[in-house]
Amino acid sequence: MPVVSASVDAFLFAAGAVLVSTVLFMRRQAQLLTLHNALTLLVVFHTLSVLYTIIVLWPANIFQRLRIPLTTPSDTIRTVLLQHAGLPADAPLPKPLETLLTRLASFDTRTLYVRFGQTVIQDCEYCSTFDEFLIFAAPRIALGYVKAAAVVGLITIKGSGHERLRTWSVALIVAAFIVEGYWIATTPIGIPRDGRNVFMWHDNLWLIRHLFFLAFPILIHNLPRSPPKMDPALLLTAARAQLEQIQPQLMNARFDTDPPTTLYPYIESEAFEESKQLQDTSKS
Repeated sequence: MPVVSASVDAFLFAAGAVLVSTVLFMRRQAQLLTLHNALTLLVVFHTLSVLYTIIVLWPANIFQRLRIPLTTPSDTIRTVLLQHAGLPADAPLPKPLETLLTRLASFDTRTLYVRFGQTVIQDCEYCSTFDEFLIFAAPRIALGYVKAAAVVGLITIKGSGHERLRTWSVALIVAAFIVEGYWIATTPIGIPRDGRNVFMWHDNLWLIRHLFFLAFPILIHNLPRSPPKMDPALLLTAARAQLEQIQPQLMNARFDTDPPTTLYPYIESEAFEESKQLQDTSKS
């Protein structure tokens, strides 16, 4: 029996597992106050946020919740809703549900429901065409990708060891947003006559998107880190200090300036012979 609700209990269990793993990881670190550990905590908080969204804030879908076909008439949906709520048959529904049931009277709206999800169909009061629903849905999708890009940008800051991955990581997130937008806008929607086993494109792409948001920062953060690049100023300072240490040794060093004596016997004997020949010549 759930303590709060099944989804909340599942999130608490998952969050507990993540936090315990993080604490055990931190205890093995020699130093706690490091940039790498701070980025690890950022990834952990981001992971918990995405897990909460996936487990607790799953997108509403009246057809899957009531387990009814997508082609069920609006009046039948209303009756089933009132029965599940334990209300009389003539009881009013909340305004968002009234708006949704009114729009579901159109078959074209049901195809848009599969493409954009229930929240977009019932929340956009002025929308009536495909383009209007698309414009309304795009910023919500883009916001998730902006958050993911911000997290990836933070965990690849200077000193993280993953600076080289920043450009490619952000580019991959932008490419994923473009691919999802293109897929949502162009994929054909097929609805069988009985309305069952319909592939809910919005809900499935929503799940894939959030799984990507969950796994990608963790992957980037746990890739091998490149060695830190030395600042040229620090290299010059170290070289100067080394030269200052060596300079006294060079000044006190004694070098033997005498020429080598290995050729002396040969040079002296040759010079002696030449001088002797000159003396003989002068006597004669």
